[in-house]
Amino acid sequence: MPRAIWSGAITFGLVNVPVRLYSAVSEHKLHFSFVHEKDDSPIGYQKICKLEEKPVPDKEIVKAFEYGEGEYVYMTDEDFAAARVEGYKAIDITDFVPYEQIDPIFFAHTYLVGPQEGAEKVYSLLVRAMEDSELAGIAKFVMRDRQYLGALRVREGVITLEQLHFADEIRPVEDVKPKRARSRNRSSRWRSS
Repeated sequence: MPRAIWSGAITFGLVNVPVRLYSAVSEHKLHFSFVHEKDDSPIGYQKICKLEEKPVPDKEIVKAFEYGEGEYVYMTDEDFAAARVEGYKAIDITDFVPYEQIDPIFFAHTYLVGPQEGAEKVYSLLVRAMEDSELAGIAKFVMRDRQYLGALRVREGVITLEQLHFADEIRPVEDVKPKRARSRNRSSRWRSS
């Protein structure tokens, strides 16, 4: 069984279904290593201070946000904890829609959603309700301190979570459409009105 990458709950209204997320894809990619040809030893990487041109130990490295040229605000783990997005352990369903109405350009990544131990019965009820309604749940969820949009649907008796791009992340097709096609679309709109 794959290792869970996230645990929390699917929530909507008063319903709370404890679940775990698993990556739905196991890609087969070639992985190469850099080695020293002379002795086959692995090549390592160091964090180098660009000003001093010397390695910097991890304890001297901090996260910072550059708000102006060479002007930084240093961030601590406590700062990131305080800024944590609300609902970081929930897949919060906000609406139900027919799955076919979701344009595939919005799909980013797929996860399998399995029940946590002891939640099998309520999970099965949710699966059956979603299958009977033939609807997908549109949801917000937080993973690795970032909020995402998702679509929950049932696939072969298991809930899947399709991570979706937000609408403002999708580039308009007008940017790449040939000029001739653009003018033809405008003229056909004018004729139809």
